[in-house]
Amino acid sequence: MVRLSSKEKERLFATFPEQNPNPVFCVAIDGAILYSNNACKEICINVYSELDAPLMEAIITVIKGKGVKNNLEFTIGEKIYAFTVVPISETNVAFVYGSDISKHREAQANLKQLTKIIDESINIVFITDYDGLIEYVNTTFEKITGFKKEECIGANPRFLASGDRTLAEYKIFWDEIKLGKTWRGIFKNKTKDGKFYWANGFVSPIRDENGIITNFLAIQEDITNKIVTEERLNYLSNYDETTGLINRATFIELLDRYLASCNGKSAAMLLINIDGFKLINDSFGSNAGDDFLKSFAEFLTTKVNEIDIVFGSKEKSIVGRLGGDDFAVLLPSRYEKESICAAESIRKAVEGHRFLNGSLRTTASIGITLYPNHGKTSRELFAQCNDAIIHAKELGQNRYFIYSKGDTYLDQVYSTIKEKGRILTALEEDRILPWFQPILNLRSGEINHYEALARLLENDGTVVPPNHFIPTAERYGLISSIDRIITKKSLDMQSKLKEKGRKISFSMNLSAKHLADEHMLDFLQETISKTKADYNSVVFELTETAAIQNMSRAIYFVKALKEMGCKFSLDDFGVGYTSFAQLIEMEVDFLKIDGSFVRHLPDSKRNRILVKTIAEMAQGLGIQTIAEFVDREETLQIVKEIGIDYAQGYLIGKPSPFLVD
Repeated sequence: MVRLSSKEKERLFATFPEQNPNPVFCVAIDGAILYSNNACKEICINVYSELDAPLMEAIITVIKGKGVKNNLEFTIGEKIYAFTVVPISETNVAFVYGSDISKHREAQANLKQLTKIIDESINIVFITDYDGLIEYVNTTFEKITGFKKEECIGANPRFLASGDRTLAEYKIFWDEIKLGKTWRGIFKNKTKDGKFYWANGFVSPIRDENGIITNFLAIQEDITNKIVTEERLNYLSNYDETTGLINRATFIELLDRYLASCNGKSAAMLLINIDGFKLINDSFGSNAGDDFLKSFAEFLTTKVNEIDIVFGSKEKSIVGRLGGDDFAVLLPSRYEKESICAAESIRKAVEGHRFLNGSLRTTASIGITLYPNHGKTSRELFAQCNDAIIHAKELGQNRYFIYSKGDTYLDQVYSTIKEKGRILTALEEDRILPWFQPILNLRSGEINHYEALARLLENDGTVVPPNHFIPTAERYGLISSIDRIITKKSLDMQSKLKEKGRKISFSMNLSAKHLADEHMLDFLQETISKTKADYNSVVFELTETAAIQNMSRAIYFVKALKEMGCKFSLDDFGVGYTSFAQLIEMEVDFLKIDGSFVRHLPDSKRNRILVKTIAEMAQGLGIQTIAEFVDREETLQIVKEIGIDYAQGYLIGKPSPFLVD
């Protein structure tokens, strides 16, 4: 043990304040600084200097109170000091010891700022102790989970578990992070109110200054919206949103999978189309249409399940919605007889069922194809089944039809569909043109009247006559578009001829469908006005049969256009049953006598009498007559003798894109 003399102790203690790097000074109760060490000089505390008033007041308070006062913080210059005041017994003097705590306070401020940043982070942040008990959670944790800090502190995070991970998986997780590794991955957790959320992040160990793991830090990003969106997209890629059935792509995938694994066992596929669904949609609205589709899908699924039970099927049938009002059913291990029974059972069930709470009834058309008889791939089966359902539709709907190879009827159907495509393309590419057949005025011998006839121009320049495309156009509702084009182009030509001083009259055909089409009447009135055509030289032709189908509408249509100055011709007169009273009411300007009577005038006395009678009665009503199909000189002479006003036919001139000079 080192022993010091009294003088050595006195000298040592005297030098102690001077060697202290922190400020030390002695203050009297009157505020006089009796002593200060070298460190005080750096902060301008010297003998005879005055302390800041707040510090002096604190020191005097301590001297008077005779108690030690710690951690009196004051900012001196740019630094922060903590002072301890120790009064000296039985004196009015106190020693003051200071320490520079600037760095400590800066560290505290930084820590506070960091804590604030973590607390307000958009990510979930929480800290546990080594045993996994929560010590800290940030605001985002509270916001997303719904749990308050007070509920979480001291608890194990397992209260967030959704149940999608096993205890074994959790053990692997804890073993990994306790070995000092960082775990990364996605947790599916559950909020306080029972909703699921997904968190993607990491859990890392926190070590003390000795490298020992004391805590664990978890930082997670809420990716719920992303996961929900992905799951939604995944669902939509496999299922139909409206009905919940598998969609077309998934049905084909399952069909392909079955065909690849069935080892040649038979199967049947049904395509089911709802008859008249468009009418349901148009009448009740798209929302009701969707409700109906959902109801139909549920009904169909139930019925197919019943069929599986009846047949004792080990393999469950597959039901899917292909799109629109088309559904498909795969019946595994079924032969022709069973597939027909299934189709008829479905057809009868649909026919007898009331959908939408009993407010709606419908029927279904069903096409049947068999594997491997009709096809060995999904593509082939779909093609054959589609053929079958087309046939079922064409036969009148509400029936099934099983595919049959070499069915010429289907060849005709496909030819018609192909023709439809050709017409649509021609319409899009403006290849529907008017050709003009001259009509001879038998009184004057002049040709200043033409009938505008539609022609389809192929890309190679071939001209297609109307009998090769007009029937298909009428069947698929394209005739209106064709007639609009012919009318517009003919009126444009007439307007240009009018500007050149040439007065030409054009006749344009209107079908029976146009009479019921209010839009067609509006179009004609607007087009006639815009083209500035000569109203008195515009003639519209209606067939007699078209007029008879809706006489009241025909009369309204004719009168509406005649008010503008247009004229009307009744085509194919003589084959229908139009009365002359109706002719008077319709106020037609021309009667075009049907060619079947005119063509045989030279050879048929009966036809001559009939045509003459028509001509005389028409003249009596002030209606001019036109004889069509005049293709021989003998015919022309007879119609002149009878007193017909105009003649049209190949003898007069064939249809041409050009007018007669």
